Amino acid sequence: FVLHSGDVKEHYHLLHAEKADIEDEIGEDLNWRELPNHKQSDATLENEQFDPNDRSQWPEQYAWFQKQLEAFYRAFSPRIKTLDANDYVPDEEPDEL
Repeated sequence: FVLHSGDVKEHYHLLHAEKADIEDEIGEDLNWRELPNHKQSDATLENEQFDPNDRSQWPEQYAWFQKQLEAFYRAFSPRIKTLDANDYVPDEEPDEL
C-alpha cells in the first residue's frame, strides 16, 4: 500500500501499530517505510525469486501477484476505511533541558 495524501503520518502510524496482525493476515513480512521527508509512506512486499524479464516465470508471477493483492486487500481495506487521524497519539518528546 502507499499513503500519499491527507494525514499520511498519522495513518501510517495507526496502520504500523497493527503491523504484527497485518503481516499475520497477509502471511508475509512487509517492508514498512515511513519516509518522513517525503509526502508518502508505504508498506511493500517483494519476491526476489522472480525475474520479470523471464517470460517463462510470468504465469507463476501473475499467480503470486494475484494472491498477494487479494491478501493486501483483505488486510488493509477494512482498516483503511476506519482510519481516523485523531486516533493517532505521537510519542511524547523528551523535555528540553
